[in-house]
Amino acid sequence: MARLLGEEIGQTVGYRVRMDTGVTAKTRIEIVTEGVFTRLLLDDPELTGIAAVLFDEFHERSLDGDLGLALTLDAAALRPDLRVLVMSATIDGGKVATLLDNAPVIESSGRAFPVETHYAEPDPLQRLEDQVTSAILTALRRA
Repeated sequence: MARLLGEEIGQTVGYRVRMDTGVTAKTRIEIVTEGVFTRLLLDDPELTGIAAVLFDEFHERSLDGDLGLALTLDAAALRPDLRVLVMSATIDGGKVATLLDNAPVIESSGRAFPVETHYAEPDPLQRLEDQVTSAILTALRRA
C-alpha cells in the first residue's frame, strides 16, 4: 500500500507484526497481524486514537481473529464513532452483518471463469513433484 502511494513504510501506511514495527507518528493506516491486534485490544480496550478497524479475509477463521472481532465489538459499544468493517470473498455476509448490528452488506460479483476438474490417480511409485509436473504439462497441452 505504501508503494502504491509512492511512500516509504511508516509514512501514511505502516505495519506491526510480532517483533517488527514499521510505524511513525505520521502513520495513519496500520496493518497488523491478528495476534498483535489482540494484544493492542487487551492493552487499550477502547482503541483510543483508532477511527476504524478492518478485518480482511475474515473467512480465514482463527481464534485470534474471532477474539479480535469480539473485543472490537465491545470497543464499538463504548465508542459509537468507531467504524468496523469485515471483508471476505467467500463468507456468508448476512451472518456477519447480524453480529455487526445488522450492518449493510455490500456484494461484488467480480469476474467468474469456468473451471474444469480433472482427477489424476496418484502413483505411489513416483515422486509427488514429478506427478504434479506431469499433470501441469498435460493441462497446458490441453489448453
